Amino acid sequence: MRSDETIPLFLWRLAWGGLYAVLVAGLATLVVLAGGAADPSRAGPLVYQSESASIIPLPTGPYTLEVTGRFTQTTDPAAVWGVELTDSNVTPLSNSSPVSVPLRILINGYGFFALPPLQPDFTPFIHIRTHGESNKLSLNVGNGGEDVLRINDEIAWKGNMPPARSAAIWRSAGTQFTLDRIALYAP
Repeated sequence: MRSDETIPLFLWRLAWGGLYAVLVAGLATLVVLAGGAADPSRAGPLVYQSESASIIPLPTGPYTLEVTGRFTQTTDPAAVWGVELTDSNVTPLSNSSPVSVPLRILINGYGFFALPPLQPDFTPFIHIRTHGESNKLSLNVGNGGEDVLRINDEIAWKGNMPPARSAAIWRSAGTQFTLDRIALYAP
């Protein structure tokens, strides 16, 4: 094609039609994602919500527990906070018989998490936010046979947790910590 020739009208219309189709598909995708299509599933509707540390009774069936909190700017990075699930029979790695040991979901200021006694060593997790920023621990229990721990909506651990009757906020001594929200979802 020479430079002095014009582009046929049907090609212009085809190009503009393609551009409009891409824009419409992009906007539709944006609306669907804003509506929560990519959010992690929860066990059911919201049944409990609080902004203060207290004992949270857990249902016997499936549930999703979400706890959001943050270290202050001046907190020591070695400080730890998390959730303690009580009244559960856990088999520690060093013991062959079940004993009553609280199961904890812990994070620290260095960006590590642990699940003692199931995973007692702290493991790095790049999605843990630094001091002054909120971190959300989300535990989905009993949905489809496998329990899932998410930290800031990213899967950190999958496995089977022992049943627990209650949960409480746990923090190491001297930890400067702000609890933003506790939410429990159940059918």
